[in-house]
Amino acid sequence: MVKRHSNNDLQDENKRRGKRKVDWDSVPLFFDEESSSESEDAYEISGLQEEGKEEEEGLEWEEVPLDGSISLTMERPIEFDCHGKKKRKKKPFPYHRLKFGVHLIVMPFLLATLKQRFEWTKDERLNRRLRRSVPKMIHKKFDKWSKEKKPEKRSKSIRTLLIGLVLWFRNHYQINSNGFRQNFNRLQYLVKYRDEQDELYKYILENPNIFYGSRPSLKNDIDDVRLMAKKKMTTRDILVIFFFIILKNMLSLDCHIALCFALPLPDYEVSCSNVKWQMENKVAVVPNKYDSDLLKPYFWIELTLPGNDDEVYVIDPVVHLNEREMVAKYKINEAISNFTPSNDLKINMNQRFRYVVSIDTTSGIISDFSPRYIKNLCYRYFDEAQSDRTSKNCKSYYFFKKLLNRVNKGVNNASCSQLMKLVAQKNFQLPESLSALKKSDNFIVPSLLRSTEIISSDAQPISYLTHTNVNSGKKTREPIFWKSAVLRLKSRQHWAILSRSIREDVKPLKWKKHIPLKNRRLLKMERYEIKELYSFDQTIPTPKLSNEYRAPDGTTKKITDPNFYRNKFKHVEIYSERVKPDGFVFVYLHEEYDVKVIINRFNKMAKKARHLEETIKYVEVVDGFDFKQRPGYAVPIINKLMINADDSSKVDSLIDAENERTGLSMWAQLLKKMQLKQTLNLRYGDADNDKSGN
Repeated sequence: MVKRHSNNDLQDENKRRGKRKVDWDSVPLFFDEESSSESEDAYEISGLQEEGKEEEEGLEWEEVPLDGSISLTMERPIEFDCHGKKKRKKKPFPYHRLKFGVHLIVMPFLLATLKQRFEWTKDERLNRRLRRSVPKMIHKKFDKWSKEKKPEKRSKSIRTLLIGLVLWFRNHYQINSNGFRQNFNRLQYLVKYRDEQDELYKYILENPNIFYGSRPSLKNDIDDVRLMAKKKMTTRDILVIFFFIILKNMLSLDCHIALCFALPLPDYEVSCSNVKWQMENKVAVVPNKYDSDLLKPYFWIELTLPGNDDEVYVIDPVVHLNEREMVAKYKINEAISNFTPSNDLKINMNQRFRYVVSIDTTSGIISDFSPRYIKNLCYRYFDEAQSDRTSKNCKSYYFFKKLLNRVNKGVNNASCSQLMKLVAQKNFQLPESLSALKKSDNFIVPSLLRSTEIISSDAQPISYLTHTNVNSGKKTREPIFWKSAVLRLKSRQHWAILSRSIREDVKPLKWKKHIPLKNRRLLKMERYEIKELYSFDQTIPTPKLSNEYRAPDGTTKKITDPNFYRNKFKHVEIYSERVKPDGFVFVYLHEEYDVKVIINRFNKMAKKARHLEETIKYVEVVDGFDFKQRPGYAVPIINKLMINADDSSKVDSLIDAENERTGLSMWAQLLKKMQLKQTLNLRYGDADNDKSGN
């Protein structure tokens, strides 16, 4: 006997397979990209299992004899298009790359903004207006404090004076417009739907004031700022600049005062769920012109008194309401948590800080003070050889570091970076789960190591993590190490591309089994090859190629022919300028003329004239490989030739002659075209004059 479904059961089954509606009100506005993928997959799998159980329980079975005939009728016969063209897979939209790119692009503009606002503090008219707005009683108290010579008495009374100055400032200066804001919703909508530029997209693009508020006009730069100081009304960010100018004029010259700025960068880790629906329903719209929804400031002030270099006063003249947070005293190597917004997206979805910089009043140098205010930044102070360059956080920091060096024109505050390194080593939090550990740039456990990584033998664990093994289901306890203890291993060829050679007295730290592309058609056991892997400490800079060789008769002779260095692929691999042998020079290939063709033409003429000693010998130089041109292959990159230094003047003269010949031929073509045009004008009339006459 066999069983089949009745027609009614099939109809009920088709109804049950209808699409399930999603209630967007229950979906969170923001989520973490890395953690969301696992939960979504689990949701889909559990949903499929539940649907399967419902289908099995609701079926009614009917007994049918085996020898009976079964007739089937189909409403729509299924047609198979055997000759249809295969649709090409569309390339995935580079959503995450664009978000990260916007994050990097905004950095130089924000640093330039800080430089511009720091220049405002030097304006004499602005300083005079703000200084005169302070009552004489406050001036007298600060003058009396400045005359005090004992550092102990100074430190006792300065906090009271600063709180009084802040309270007076808040009573007389007001917020009347919006300042810096971070809006993750609008930016991600514009990035994600850039190809679908409908009416909603154009409206949101052309009306940024809905999501960023109304900002004061700064078209006249310092003149507009003076007008704001006169009216005593502006944004909360510019109010901090005004208080900075007032405080600088009230204190004595030996006090060290700095302006801090938390860069309001677009965040690349925050993702919005159903961002189009949010734009249609006006989610993340600015509530008012006072920025009351922003709980942390973007600007604040640091003050260090003479004689108390180990203490710093942090002053927030606008945002914080508690007096302890308005003016607080900290140790110089102490972490500060008052100015860091919460990373919990359910509580805070308007602010996220990744960099906090400080500009000095005397030198104008911008320094990175991020570890003092932001946790878990230890990875920024690992050695570059030990840092993970594939991490977006590391890429962002190294870009920021280069940018900061360029803004400061190469001047580096070494004492500040050393101090921040000490602060970063204290200001961290250990991850409490394996998923949190996977996202961390500071810590790692042995089970998360890649195939080309090992833990250094002298590394000591800083803690232990107990988690459930996914494969076995048993609880395992693993040691937690700093990521700086991870040794990233590479093969001999990889180190050679980086211009480093393996020392002769070392042994490989690890062996890796891999399948080269040429071996993929071989038998299973014959495919694999073993690669020896070495760490950075086991290598040395590749030495310079020798320009001498030992002849069979035992004498040492000088190498003059560049073909002596040619390998089996008929080129020489030189990945660094310092590896080039003495007595040889590089001739770089050019797009406008082919150097090899010029040299070969000269050699052909020399051979015809039987002057073989005048021929120019060269060898192609490989300085890298292109791994994207042919997937699975390393295509050599040849950008230059190596020739003997004695032939350098010949090659230069040949290139000059070729450039001159090319220029003369172009002039000859131009003259021929002009003669042809003149002949046509004489024979058929001037077409240009006829058109202008008509």
